[in-house]
Amino acid sequence: MPGIIREENGKVYIDGVPRFTYETEKDSFIQALRTVAHSLGRDVSYHMLKGYSATGFRLMFHEDWHRYTPDAARGFDHTPLSFEALGFQFSSREITLTDQKSIEELRTTVIHCIEAGYPIMAIRLMRWEDWGVIVGYMNDSEKFICRTPHDRSDDFSENTHWPWLILVISGEKEIPDRKVSVTKSLYTAVELFETEKYGHYYSGRAAYKYWIAGLKLQEIYDHLEQERGNMSYNRWVAEIRTVAYSDDYKDSEPCAYEYLERAHVNSWRYVCLADARRAAAKYLKEVSSFLGSESTTDLVKAGNLYGEVYELLRDAKQLVPSEWDLERNNWTQDKRNRQARVLEHALVLEERVIECIKDILGK
Repeated sequence: MPGIIREENGKVYIDGVPRFTYETEKDSFIQALRTVAHSLGRDVSYHMLKGYSATGFRLMFHEDWHRYTPDAARGFDHTPLSFEALGFQFSSREITLTDQKSIEELRTTVIHCIEAGYPIMAIRLMRWEDWGVIVGYMNDSEKFICRTPHDRSDDFSENTHWPWLILVISGEKEIPDRKVSVTKSLYTAVELFETEKYGHYYSGRAAYKYWIAGLKLQEIYDHLEQERGNMSYNRWVAEIRTVAYSDDYKDSEPCAYEYLERAHVNSWRYVCLADARRAAAKYLKEVSSFLGSESTTDLVKAGNLYGEVYELLRDAKQLVPSEWDLERNNWTQDKRNRQARVLEHALVLEERVIECIKDILGK
């Protein structure tokens, strides 16, 4: 049912839309959708929504090491499966940010949806390319009232950017039979693992292999470090990061220094993979009774294997510094090689997961 609308001090907003952060859960798409669902009376846990949407089984890796590869709408688009699992009908709308008419249409859409009691999912409400939720508007929609993973308090935030993509709920149906949702997610898990590529994105098994190969190619990193000359590693990293992330840096674009960009992509992709597999492990064990007793053992086994993947990744996190940690934790070829071996082990475990899921689907 639509949310409760409040009006106060020139603001019109939907009440009861909770805050979310990156502290423990890393998928802003799933967090934003879960927040929308909660405000409309359809509560579902993070790990269950990661499972129903099949984002818990996802691994995409862009052929050019693109920084937004983990996003659920890139490569394989999880949006239809995600909304369907909640019983939501939706439409997606792109906004041309250089076209004033397109922005006016966005503002009109926001007013219409909020007054109907439906929050809107949107990407890049702030400077970062993350998903957030438009929960209201003020000053005749000159400003949006939002929830984003970067909110510093329980207070609503105001957008600093017009989003370039929104997802609009156009209606509600009954929540589908959970057995149907689980079965669809398992078929998608197999597809994601066995499909080599979706456009420019390697997927599943192929994504693991491409990522591993990219870590092992020492000549790439030797070439990228050539410009440092006789400068110490820590000083070089600090200097190029200061230049790369100056005030005019746009977070929607790759970093100007490929070395820092690769460090960012590697670290964030790793963090998101661990987050996804932790959720997948919990999901499979929670739904182990949904498909009948003959599938329970295999679902628990698959969940335990994903749990092993998560623990493997968690315990090796020190090998994967972000671009902000490079002085304290230098990103050496030895660490990249060791990370590659961790990913190779994870791939072996995931092969076993998919065999379990295939056995379930064949019953």
